[in-house]
Amino acid sequence: MHSLISIHKLGEFILVSILSISFEFILDNISLYIIIIITIIAGGIFLYSIDYISEDPHLIRFIIYLYLFITFIFILVTGNNLVILFIG
Repeated sequence: MHSLISIHKLGEFILVSILSISFEFILDNISLYIIIIITIIAGGIFLYSIDYISEDPHLIRFIIYLYLFITFIFILVTGNNLVILFIG
């Protein structure tokens, strides 16, 4: 099986003389599988919740919270250092 590893550096988070922490994300086979699984589960939750709480006046807030949760789970799965994992 071919191993796909891709590291993306978005910039420096903390840069001091002896400490350098950057925004780095890593995409490998395991993280891509987890992202696919999370996307499928979140899509099912999204489709079910649209029908289930369609008359709730706070539907938009719930959808925003769901998207925020999914975004931070993606950050957690793809983070390349402990600071990014803590943010996720």
